[in-house]
Amino acid sequence: RLGRFDKALEFFQRSQRLKPVQPEIDESLALMYFENNRMDSAEVYFTKLINRDTVPNPSNLSNRATSRYYLKDYQGAIADYTAALKADPSLGNILAQRGVCWAEMGEVEKGCLDLKGAVSAGYTQFQPEVDKYCGGK
Repeated sequence: RLGRFDKALEFFQRSQRLKPVQPEIDESLALMYFENNRMDSAEVYFTKLINRDTVPNPSNLSNRATSRYYLKDYQGAIADYTAALKADPSLGNILAQRGVCWAEMGEVEKGCLDLKGAVSAGYTQFQPEVDKYCGGK
């Protein structure tokens, strides 16, 4: 699989040299890095996309937040998850992910508020996180 990743990366980089401003290439690179757990590079490309967005894109914000979470930049992740929620308040999974970040930073009360809110909104797949951080309450 890594061989295909390297070939795809080479293709996208060659395309960028020929035509430097191609948002669709940046999006492909961001997702490719993200899916291959190269979060530092994914974060860079999601930042490019977010900086180009004229209207906040919850998907780009959420993906950059998740990249930042894996890089242990919890404050950056919380800021992005909050912006994604502002753009689309119905994203309960984002609320739960922000809750995990809060809890990882030691802000357990804030984390539990978000996690319990997500579970109450029907995102019951986050019950294990409620159990872990909030004592199951």
